[in-house]
This record gives sequence, structure tokens and C-alpha cells, in this order.
Amino acid sequence: MFHKVFQRVLLTINHLKKNKISLTLLGGLLFLLVSAPQGFARYRAHYLKVYDEIGQITWEIVTGLPPKNYLSSIRRGVGISAIIKASWICKGNTSFKKVCPLPSPLEPKFAIGDLVEVKLTKHITDAWKGVVEIVLWREDLNSNVYGIRFLANQQFLYGNYYEINLTPADIANSKN
Repeated sequence: MFHKVFQRVLLTINHLKKNKISLTLLGGLLFLLVSAPQGFARYRAHYLKVYDEIGQITWEIVTGLPPKNYLSSIRRGVGISAIIKASWICKGNTSFKKVCPLPSPLEPKFAIGDLVEVKLTKHITDAWKGVVEIVLWREDLNSNVYGIRFLANQQFLYGNYYEINLTPADIANSKN
């Protein structure tokens, strides 16, 4: 068996020697396949909040699936939706492994439960006040990212913001 495979490989090499471009291309591809580092494997993890309007329940989950794929995988009917509360990059070969955990923030200015105000000039959420729900370090952005749940006047909307775009909110004037 091995002898036949070896003969076939030799015939292929002899054929390729006649065409030097093909041999160079084959050698280059072989080199890339052998020398490709495994350290570049990565995927995005998502922290989802799922709403089931019919069953009147909500739950949160960390998954490697985007919301649309996650909702398809749980095979629920109509009336179910999800929002991404946070996402981050997991590195390495993650085949058949659990999703990597939410990255811890690096020296955060705000903690979960803090009241903050958005400072983004000319943005619809400028001066909106909300409560910090999630804090994580995003290495790809080189920044802490905060998940903010806005207060009643903004109908409890949710958004993610960089640390630089947030300030402590004035508790006395937090009517929004």
C-alpha cells in the first residue's frame, strides 16, 4: 500500500518538474501549511440577554454564537429576541471547549451599579444617565467597555460605551 502511494507521489513530482512554476507554487503552499502558526485562531464570544415575550421570561447567557444563530439553536417560536450586552475575542483553538469568560476590566473608573452620564457631543445619548450593568476589558479596543442601562426617560435602553465617554452622574439631578 505504502509503495503504491510513494510511486504516485514520485510520478506527481516528476510531472511537476517539467513545469517549474507549478513546483514552486506547490512548494510555497506546502511551506505555508507546515509553518502556519496556530496562535492566530480566535472567535468572538457574546453575552446575550434573551427575551421570551410569550412566556414572560428573560435569561442571560455567554455563547460563541451570534444572537440569530443562538435563537435558531434553541428552537423557540415567535416572540423571542436577544440583545448583545457585550462581546469579546477568545484566542486559541477552542474546538469543543467552553466559551472563554468575560475579561476582567483593567483599573475601571466605574463599578457595576454606578450611576454615570454619557458625554458624547452631537450624539443622541449625550447627557443621558444610566446604571453600569457590565464592565469588561476589550484588548482589541485597548479600553474598558461599559454596558449602560439608561433610566426611565430613555425607556430603559441599553448601550455600550468607552470609559472616556462616561462621567459620574450628579445624583441630585438624575431625574432622567
